[in-house]
Amino acid sequence: MPLEDGQTYYASQTVGNCESMRIPVKVSNISDGCGEAIGEFSFPKFFTPNNDGYNDTWTISSEYLAPGSTIRAFDRFGRLIAVLTAKSSWDGTYHGLDMPSSDYWFAATAKNGAEFKSHFSLQR
Repeated sequence: MPLEDGQTYYASQTVGNCESMRIPVKVSNISDGCGEAIGEFSFPKFFTPNNDGYNDTWTISSEYLAPGSTIRAFDRFGRLIAVLTAKSSWDGTYHGLDMPSSDYWFAATAKNGAEFKSHFSLQR
């Protein structure tokens, strides 16, 4: 089924029996007739900084970010704990101390210029 102009679609990922948050994607036609995804943004939903070589750091790929943008990460109290670029990642520490397993929030500027805000989990 082809995507329809002006329609909002929802994307999610299911692992085992757990479905991720559904993310809205609005499609609009542009002058060359191609579809452009508005609001599409991919980021890791969790990371596990336990030095096992898998998911040890958290970052967002530069393919989703506006040029020169930064990613600001916050704890549950709204305290700024990390400022990242597309070339850097967060290791789960703040001033050299391990942050606890919890949800964390972030704000980043998407390629379409919109500020994107969401959250992810740190699991120890």
